[in-house]
Amino acid sequence: MRTICKQEGITLIIILMGLFLNQAHIIFDVNFSLADFFCGLAFLLLVFKNRLRLPSAPTMFFLLVSVSVIFTTVFYVPRKFAYNPDFHVMIIGYLKLLAVFVYFLMGYNIANLKLTDKTLQGYALFALGIAMIGVIITVFKLRPFAQILFFDETRFKGLMNDPNYFAVVQLTALVYFSRTEKINTLFKSVAVLFIVISVLISGSKTGIVTFFCYLIFRVVEYLIKAEKKLSTFIVRLFFVILLVAAVPVALSIGQNLINHLTAVIPAWARIETVFTDFKAAIFGGESSRDLAWEIALEMIKASPVIGIGVGIYPWFAKQCFETGVIAHNTYWQLSAANTYWQLTAENTYLQLAAEWGLPLAIIFFSYLFYVISKATFSRKNKGETDSILRDILIIFLISSLAISLNHARLFWVVLGAFMVKIRGVRG
Repeated sequence: MRTICKQEGITLIIILMGLFLNQAHIIFDVNFSLADFFCGLAFLLLVFKNRLRLPSAPTMFFLLVSVSVIFTTVFYVPRKFAYNPDFHVMIIGYLKLLAVFVYFLMGYNIANLKLTDKTLQGYALFALGIAMIGVIITVFKLRPFAQILFFDETRFKGLMNDPNYFAVVQLTALVYFSRTEKINTLFKSVAVLFIVISVLISGSKTGIVTFFCYLIFRVVEYLIKAEKKLSTFIVRLFFVILLVAAVPVALSIGQNLINHLTAVIPAWARIETVFTDFKAAIFGGESSRDLAWEIALEMIKASPVIGIGVGIYPWFAKQCFETGVIAHNTYWQLSAANTYWQLTAENTYLQLAAEWGLPLAIIFFSYLFYVISKATFSRKNKGETDSILRDILIIFLISSLAISLNHARLFWVVLGAFMVKIRGVRG
C-alpha cells in the first residue's frame, strides 16, 4: 500500500509539472515557471528513492558541453577577445544549461515510469483551457483580463511571458489533439479549432508559419501512409490535388477574411503580412532577422571550434559588434552603465553553434535529426505516443529557425521521453 501511495505521489507531482509547462514569467530577471518547482521536487524524490536513471551517452555529452563552455567563458574569451565576462552572468547562464538537462532527465525518467501519456494529456488539456479563455476574452472584449493574459492588451500570451513562445507551445498541444485516439472526434475538432484561434490571436508570425509547415508535413505523411496500396495512394493523391487546386479560390475568399480578422482581432495585423508580403514579415520591421542572423554568423566565425561560452551571448555581441540587434527573442535590460538595448529574432541553431562551437552543435543536431528520421521511416509500427513526441520535436525544430527555444522546458522533457520510446539510448 505504501509503495502504491508513493507511486501516486510521484505521478501527481509529474502531472503538475506537465500542467505548468504552459506557464512562465520573469521574476527578478529570472524566467521562472511553477513547473521548475515540481520538476525539482520530482527529481529529488527519484534521487532519494534511488529510482533516478541516467542515460549514459547524453550524460557524457552534457558533461563535455559543460567543461567546454566553462573553459571557453573563463579562460578563452578573456584572452582571445579582451572581454572579461561577468561571473554572475556566467553562473546564471550555466544554471540554465543545467536546468534544461534536469528537464531532459525528467523526460527520460517519466518515460521509464510509464507516465508519458498522462503527462502529455494533462499538459494538452491545460493548454486547451488557456486557449479557450483567450478566445472568450477576445470575443467578448474583456479588457481587465486582457491586461493579464495579453501582451500590450492585443497579443494573447496566455500564462507565458512571450506571445511567440506561447504560440509554439499551443501548437505542441495541437499535435496531441490531432494525434490522440483517446478522445472522440467532436472534442478533438473543437480542441484543434480553439488552439488554432489562440495562435492567431497571439499575433505570432513564427507561430502561423510553423503551423503551415506542420500542416504540409501532415499532408505528405497522409500520402505516404498509403504504403504499397496503389488504389489508396491514388485516392489520397486526388484528394490532395483537389485541395491544391482550391488554393486560388481560397486565397480570394481569404483576402476578405483577412480584412475582417484585422478588424476583429488587433493582433492579426502583425501576421497579415505573412500572407501578403512574406519577406517583409520575416525580415522586415521589428523582426530584423536578417541582421540578427548575420550577427550570429559573425559570432560563430569569431570562434567556430569552441564557441564563446555560456551566459554571455548578448553582452559579447554588444561589445564586439556594437549593435542592439542580435539573435534573441526577448527583451534584455542592462544596467545604466551599459545602456539599454533590445535583443530580437533568435535562431536556436545559430545560438547553440555560437555558444558551444560548431563541433558540439553539429553533433547534437545531427543526432536529433537522426532519431527523428529513425522514428519516421522505421518499418515498425509506431505507437500514438511515439508520433506525438516526434511531432512536438518537429514543431520546435521548425520554430527554432525564428526564435530561441534552446531553454524551452517542454522541448527537453519531450526529447528525453522520445529517446526512451525509440530505444535510442539505454540507461
